[in-house]
Amino acid sequence: MGNSLRRVLMGGLEGSAVTAVRIAGINHEYATIPGVREDVLDILLNCKQLSINSTNPELEIGRLVASGPMEVKANDIQFSSQVEIVDGEKVEGLRTELPFNISFKIPVNGLKRGRWTPSGLDQLSLINDVLVQMDGIIDLVLCTNSELGPSVRPIDLKTEEASKLSSGELDGLLESLGDESYEPACEAELSMLNHHRMQLALYYRALERIESKKEHSRKVLRPAIWVGVTGRLVEYPEELFSKAQKELDEILMKVASIELNPQEDLSQHPPLDISSSEPCDYCPFSKGKIPICGPIMQEL
Repeated sequence: MGNSLRRVLMGGLEGSAVTAVRIAGINHEYATIPGVREDVLDILLNCKQLSINSTNPELEIGRLVASGPMEVKANDIQFSSQVEIVDGEKVEGLRTELPFNISFKIPVNGLKRGRWTPSGLDQLSLINDVLVQMDGIIDLVLCTNSELGPSVRPIDLKTEEASKLSSGELDGLLESLGDESYEPACEAELSMLNHHRMQLALYYRALERIESKKEHSRKVLRPAIWVGVTGRLVEYPEELFSKAQKELDEILMKVASIELNPQEDLSQHPPLDISSSEPCDYCPFSKGKIPICGPIMQEL
């Protein structure tokens, strides 16, 4: 159900753009206009790059009247009050389902591996760091350009609470409906960002690695979640995202250490306290009729 709804939402994205241009006295796109530096084809290409925000679902007509020596800009075009020329960050492309395969160099602080002998442990190797390989698919990658230069942003579409659209409930994620900011506007959005922080932190790392290998790389912006039930794009706050990045490093180091050292005492990795055991709710080892792991004080 989630995948189907995701594709319907992405396929139903609406926007505004220039669809036709008419210039007095010009019959085709290869003509030139007396006194104008650019030819008609250049003007048409410039019009295609206009970023327009229209609240009117019907066709809108803009008019440009210019005379004398001057530089004509998009803001000189006259539209109705329902049309706005967006000046700033411009969308250049949208890539869906971008696959990635990356490896992380993780320090393990001189991990010793060896074999048992009657006289004691016979050391075979000393490992200072390891490579952890991961792969996946990023839902959406938004490519934009602004005064600060070209950039990309990883975005994940979430369809949580979609059933409330038909039930008439207006709590949870629907509390932020109509808010036009990119910041979390309610507790439900903040909880969603926190719940998916590891996934988006990994997407960010993957995009950074991909862009670093390009000749003309783009800046990777903090990830965001597209909330399907409200249509809002919510960016990760800097503090929350920095914490998620640090937490991702800690998890990778812990997993690498346990994997490489079977003799490691599991007491060094105690279960979570019951008051902070939310991750256990989504862990497969603490589910089912006979859970094999869980928070402290939970019956197994």
